[in-house]
Amino acid sequence: MNTQKRSTTFDYLKILIMKILTKASSILLMLLVAFTLQAQNTQTANFIPGQLLIKLKESAKTQKTALSTQMKATSLKSYPTLGIDLWEIKQNTPNGKQATLALIEQYKNHPDVEFVEPNYLWEAIGGTEPNDPYFPQLWGLHNTGQNGGTEDADIDAPEAYCMAISYLDVVVGIVDTGIDYTHEDLAENMWNNLGEDADGDGKVLIKSGNTWIFDPGDENGIDDDGNGYIDDFVGWDFVYNDNDPMDLQSHGTHCAGTIGAVTNNETGINGVAPNAKLAALKFLNDNGSGATSDAVDAINYAVAMGIPITNNSWGGGPFSAALYQAIQNAEANNHLFIAAAGNYNLDNDQYKFYPASYDN
Repeated sequence: MNTQKRSTTFDYLKILIMKILTKASSILLMLLVAFTLQAQNTQTANFIPGQLLIKLKESAKTQKTALSTQMKATSLKSYPTLGIDLWEIKQNTPNGKQATLALIEQYKNHPDVEFVEPNYLWEAIGGTEPNDPYFPQLWGLHNTGQNGGTEDADIDAPEAYCMAISYLDVVVGIVDTGIDYTHEDLAENMWNNLGEDADGDGKVLIKSGNTWIFDPGDENGIDDDGNGYIDDFVGWDFVYNDNDPMDLQSHGTHCAGTIGAVTNNETGINGVAPNAKLAALKFLNDNGSGATSDAVDAINYAVAMGIPITNNSWGGGPFSAALYQAIQNAEANNHLFIAAAGNYNLDNDQYKFYPASYDN
């Protein structure tokens, strides 16, 4: 792919997204399908009982085994690039949440611990599959003013569509409830991980009759690209740990359509960036709830696979050091992390709403 073309396409997508971020809050809600959860403190936030995310100080790395034994914890997962571990602690009480918080309180100021926190849960609330299939009804993309006015109250999508851009791929990772990658207005714009193209035909998602399916010639049960995920054709399901990030909740599909629905196909709607490719990074379960550890996995996957942008229309819970470090690591790798500001119409400088309220 020509470097200049890739740069032009990437800049085009960034311009569209940043313009929406600076427009009226209603347009921001439309693009990012904002979530609704008030910021919570550690005592009231929802999390997985018996699990904690911990990072030891650099000088104490050799103390990991001794400390985990002392805490009666076993390791579930490690994030080497972040120096963070996900531990599970043995619960001897039916009140698992209080026991987890008590243990964290006991060790948060331990001389070997940089931070320790619960494995918080995050939520996607609000947003359903768009009802109206016609572009003229997508007022946020194009209109000449509200209530008969003349102000320019849209994001100038048609003007952006007229820009000279490449039709080659810019990939946007949809960190959400997954994507219905068989959807008639999305399937052609799904990202194909050709590192898993075992039969070498240049595609891993194909149309069989009227249905989109994973290419049977590529389903070999082998991690062909060596990234630690087997047959991750269009992304990954970090909740259920498999290669099928199908959206059974609808929120992620809505976000994907708003961003990158196929255009000029006489079907459905126009996406804001209809030339983008969509990667399904599912960390919210089928009820719209997801753990910090799975969000970190999704962000790390995007970075490892060179996906330059992720859309994150979810939130809730307090400041998470683990999530913050994952986002910082992504930024250090030239990744653009887009987060919704919430739909309470509040000043996020005063009322923190994570992950949108993290500092750069």
